[in-house]
Amino acid sequence: MKFFSRLIGGAPAEPAPNRQQARPQPSSAPQTPPQTQIDDANAAAVLSAELYAAQRYAEALPLAEWAATMFAQTLGTDHPHVAQMRVNQAAILWKLERFADAEQAYKLALAAREKSLGRDHPETADLHFSIGSFYEQQRRFAEAEEHFARALAAREKTLGPAHIQCSMLLFALGRMNFVQGRYWDAEKLLRRAVPIEEAIHGPDDKNVGAVLSMLAVALLRTERPLEAESLYKRVLTIYTAKLGAEHPATVDIRERLAEISSSYPFRSEDELAAVAVKSFIYWLGYCHHRKGYASIADAVEFWLRYDAGKGLMASRYGAFLVFCRKLLDDPAYADGIPVRLDANSMATVPRGGAGVPLFNQATFDAATKFGD
Repeated sequence: MKFFSRLIGGAPAEPAPNRQQARPQPSSAPQTPPQTQIDDANAAAVLSAELYAAQRYAEALPLAEWAATMFAQTLGTDHPHVAQMRVNQAAILWKLERFADAEQAYKLALAAREKSLGRDHPETADLHFSIGSFYEQQRRFAEAEEHFARALAAREKTLGPAHIQCSMLLFALGRMNFVQGRYWDAEKLLRRAVPIEEAIHGPDDKNVGAVLSMLAVALLRTERPLEAESLYKRVLTIYTAKLGAEHPATVDIRERLAEISSSYPFRSEDELAAVAVKSFIYWLGYCHHRKGYASIADAVEFWLRYDAGKGLMASRYGAFLVFCRKLLDDPAYADGIPVRLDANSMATVPRGGAGVPLFNQATFDAATKFGD
């Protein structure tokens, strides 16, 4: 996995067209024998790849298309050579910003490769990764996620779950979940990638730092600033040693740590819990007054519909768990909880509907296990 593509959070670069064995230049003679056509197609493929490397994409494209046609005529439409030339076409079309045509070329290549090599073949997995990267650049994250997941399944089957390519794909999947707002899913994927990177590169490698950095952001998005701060400190140590104190990546981590200190000026779990309770009570008042929810039960049902609510409930410092505990332990909340509606008025939100308490020890115990 390339460090800088991870660090900046961008899609991995699309693969350059494959260079096949050089052959004589394409022949213009009509009705040539099949082997001569194959030789000519090989030569066109090599020339197309050279033009691609020279960024002469408009000249490279017709040669790649012609080579694909020749391979299809002589070897069959599902032959691996045809699939590879479709991949080359897609890469060129991507550079030319002909995205619809590139997508179609990728689909044709995938169909041919799956038919000729199988769904779990390494080259099929590579193609899924390329297609996922293409969709990621187009900000079609759900489709990118699908192809990264299929690549991961194939790689785990053929290489084992601890291979570095699996870590690369876990990182890509974590990125896709993150940009779609599924921070807890992103966290689980990134946590799987960390020990693979540590085992292969060592605990102080910059690739480990890149994964930990994104994991820290996921922790911040699920209201766990102390855990995120701890990871950022480790990343800062790694980047300072490997990249230098003034490298842009190192400076960025220092700035993130400073932002945590200013945004979350709490140095203990008790302080975080107290703020969490206060925030939840304020939110409950909003739900009661603005949304018309008659009880805590209604408000919590609304809360749980959102990923942020689920994330906070799973957090050790989450407002939901702290508030549940307050309801269980504090007699002051037996009949409900007072909330401020505006600057001049208060109200009491009852615990549950129809006189039935919403929370008990069983529901609290279940909530503490949520997200494990």
